[in-house]
Amino acid sequence: MKHLNRKQKLDVEEYLCECFPGLERPVCSELKRFDRSLEPLSTQPGEVRARMSRATARHIVSKARTIRSLWYVLDCKGARPTALLGNENADRIIRAVQKIRAGWSDEDSKQCSLSFHAAGSDSSTMQRVRSLLCDKLAISEDKDGGNLRIRVVRATADQSGWEVLVRLTPSQLGDRAWKVHNYRGAIHPTIAAALLRTVRISPSEPVLNLCSGSGTLLLELADQHANWWGCGVDNSEDANRYARDHLRKAKLLKQISILRADAQSLPFRDQSFSLVMADVPWGEALSSRKKMGKTGQGWLREMLRVLKLEGRMLLISQDRDLWTRLFREEGFPQEAIVEHRFFQGGFKPSAFLIERSR
Repeated sequence: MKHLNRKQKLDVEEYLCECFPGLERPVCSELKRFDRSLEPLSTQPGEVRARMSRATARHIVSKARTIRSLWYVLDCKGARPTALLGNENADRIIRAVQKIRAGWSDEDSKQCSLSFHAAGSDSSTMQRVRSLLCDKLAISEDKDGGNLRIRVVRATADQSGWEVLVRLTPSQLGDRAWKVHNYRGAIHPTIAAALLRTVRISPSEPVLNLCSGSGTLLLELADQHANWWGCGVDNSEDANRYARDHLRKAKLLKQISILRADAQSLPFRDQSFSLVMADVPWGEALSSRKKMGKTGQGWLREMLRVLKLEGRMLLISQDRDLWTRLFREEGFPQEAIVEHRFFQGGFKPSAFLIERSR
């Protein structure tokens, strides 16, 4: 980390960045955007730990796109969980929570309730910890719906101690202001944001999104890049209505249009788009592998037809084997395909990024 004075060093503390498994590298890259000298302490599936200043943590809370939640990490000494009830540890936990709540809005603070999770959370000791927190903070407990999220785990560096993790925000960072509908099968915004970091796009370039669903890919692309125009295509009128509502909330209806059409017969001229994206249905309840195999080839050929020479293509699917075969059958060299894998909701989809050559 860059040279810090004594006051700044005291301000640097440990935080845990929670993400979807498979997005650890994009999260590390995004952290560098906030502080070029920031180096991760550790990474493991679903989380990146780093030491940073409170100012950097506040900046991440307001600007991060690939991180689901940011947690403050408080180390507590003591071999047994009863150590958390000791005056020193208890006072440190309460002070930490009070500082975090001070940054919340008045409305969130008034509606504050505790969601407490720990191994053995129903034990008498952990029940006493929960009661202590509720009493000292003058709040009630709502295990599943509480906006003050606190987790207690064994310390990773010292198994004889404990870590108390406090989420900095009353809701997840992945919750977007434009979101007014929950559309089944939609890609999570933080995953979309991470994947789109790898996409090259220039001003005024046209973008097409097949199987656009509720519009997440288009909305996240608009958040990262300006001065392009795009079109989302989906055969579901419900999905299209949700997408328009989201675009309206984000004030993007003039930049991005939504069209109902068959992805195997697109109403566009050849070589119309510089970037073609497809978030094809995944999850057995939405589309079976057998059905996807029949339609996938038609979709891919239409994508290639409307894609400009030297254009880029981003395709997301849970059926890695199917699309790898289809790319091979269409003559794509292996070196032209970059694959990213991640986890969402029990599935492990692949994202394929392809740059078309002349």
